[in-house]
Amino acid sequence: MQKSRRTLICYLGNPIVKNDCIGYALGRRLEQFFKSDARVVVREFTGSPLDFISETQGFQQVLIVDAMVTGTVPAGTVKVLTETDLERYRVGASAHSINLPEALALARTMHIPMPERVSLIGIEVAWSGEFGEELAPELADQLERIYKDVLVSIERMTKSKLGTYD
Repeated sequence: MQKSRRTLICYLGNPIVKNDCIGYALGRRLEQFFKSDARVVVREFTGSPLDFISETQGFQQVLIVDAMVTGTVPAGTVKVLTETDLERYRVGASAHSINLPEALALARTMHIPMPERVSLIGIEVAWSGEFGEELAPELADQLERIYKDVLVSIERMTKSKLGTYD
């Protein structure tokens, strides 16, 4: 399969779950930022990990923007995890569920054409599981800095100067 575009940015997040909505909030801004950049496609992703495989067909690189909960860094920390880093979260597939690292490993094992690089741009959040469309104050107060950190991470991974981040 011919790779049609260089980079796909998939953003995840539930817009009605506190803190998990950060990927969604950032993704909407990224859509606007990249709307006229032919090198980058930005899409909301709402499918299963197996759907992710078909969604990424034809791209050289995929960057996932999503909340993460590690408890090892302060809320609002932006961290890039490579596909190798994500392997730590591979717990073994079953007939009933599969997570993203498992889906990626399955696709690679089956020689399904995949992007050369899949990375997660994770934003550390405190998980509350509460419904609500707002971020916790410790994230909301940092949203501009988080957005700029995400753009800097994208710039580094695409090896492209993106311009102004405002």
